Amino acid sequence: MAENISLGQTSSQYSKEDYKKLSWDKYEEILEFLFLKIKNFLKENNLKVNCVVPILRWWNFAWTYLAYKLWIVKIIPVQYKYFFKQEKEEKIAELRKIFWLPKDLNLWDKPVILVTENCHCFWTTAQIAIDEIKEQFPNSFVIYVADTVDYTYKNIKWADIAFYWILTNDTKTLTSEECKNLWVDETTTLFPWEDLEEEWDIVQCKQTSYQDLDSALNNSELKKEIKF
Repeated sequence: MAENISLGQTSSQYSKEDYKKLSWDKYEEILEFLFLKIKNFLKENNLKVNCVVPILRWWNFAWTYLAYKLWIVKIIPVQYKYFFKQEKEEKIAELRKIFWLPKDLNLWDKPVILVTENCHCFWTTAQIAIDEIKEQFPNSFVIYVADTVDYTYKNIKWADIAFYWILTNDTKTLTSEECKNLWVDETTTLFPWEDLEEEWDIVQCKQTSYQDLDSALNNSELKKEIKF
C-alpha cells in the first residue's frame, strides 16, 4: 500500500459486483502465458533460475507450476500479511512479516531468484520483500512476476525485470474512459482459491477473524504501519 493514495478513498470505490471469479482453466492459461515470458527471457539472456521465492499467502499455486515448468528444485516461500485495527477515529494497516528465508540458505554466488506474487495492487509488500532479498543476497538478479499489476504502479524499479499478465485499475485511480484508452482491465479479479468475503474484508480494511490470528500477530515482525 502507498501513502500517496488514500486507503479509505480507494476502499469506498469498491463493490462486490466488481469481482469476477476466474476459472481454473483460465488461470492455467495465465500461468502458461507467464511461464513462456520467463522462459524466453532466460533463454535470450543465458540465465538459469536458482530458486523460486513465492510471497504468501497470495501465490498459493503458481509458484509450483512455474518451478515444475522451469525444472527448479528450490522453492523457498516468504510470507507477509496486512492486518487491520481501529484506534479511536483512526484505522491502521500493519504489514507484518510472518516468515523469511533461512539465514544459512545456500545459493549461487550470483543467484537468479524468481519472486512470485498474485495481485500487485500497491507496491509495498513486493518491494519490501525484494529489498530484503537484495540485502541478504546483494549479487542476486531478481525476476518478479505477478498475475496482475495496477496501472498506477506498473513502473517496477526495485526488481531487475518484471512480468505480468494484465494491467488493472485496482487502486481506482483511473476513470472508465481512461481504462478503455489505456487498455486497462477494470475487473476486480477473484482467483479460483479466493473467498469473496475475505477479499471484501481486505478492501474495506476490516480485520478477518482468522483461527490463528493471535498467533500470527504475536509471531510476526512489523514492517510498515499505515494510518488513514
